[in-house]
Amino acid sequence: KIQRRLELAFRCAPIGVAVVNPDGRLVESNPALQAMLGHSSAGLTQLTFEDISHPEDRDSVRPLFEALLAGELESHDTVRRYLRSDGSVMFARRVLAMGDDTDGRGQYILLQMEDVTGERLARAELRERQLRDSLTGLATRESLAYELTISTMPRSLVVVELRDLSRPNGVLG
Repeated sequence: KIQRRLELAFRCAPIGVAVVNPDGRLVESNPALQAMLGHSSAGLTQLTFEDISHPEDRDSVRPLFEALLAGELESHDTVRRYLRSDGSVMFARRVLAMGDDTDGRGQYILLQMEDVTGERLARAELRERQLRDSLTGLATRESLAYELTISTMPRSLVVVELRDLSRPNGVLG
């Protein structure tokens, strides 16, 4: 009964889940991870964790795996970039945890991934809206004030505030 429940939880989880062997190969994956990355179950078994990682993030993958396998870490949680089968980039909140098979077959790493690409894009858009006026494309007062605080060169800022533009903005957009 417990085994069937665990299999159901694995298969029906709303987040991507995979079992990764010590060599980094994804030996088992659930449908959510397959859909997230655009690969079939069989296709994912041909890939390593490094293969699905963004090229600029790959250098950090192997040392992390080795630290988990050596018992230096029990788990690791971060947000990283991954590549979908079509080459597009996906941001995912990832948790890696070390495990041992109770039947003595060896160690494995449990991978859990949640696609946070939409959140990342929404945050970037919100930040851009805070820094640029949507009508004119000019920098906002907050953006200019921030630039002044981080600048090491002497600068000046002149702010001209135009009032009662609601009517022209409403008509002209």
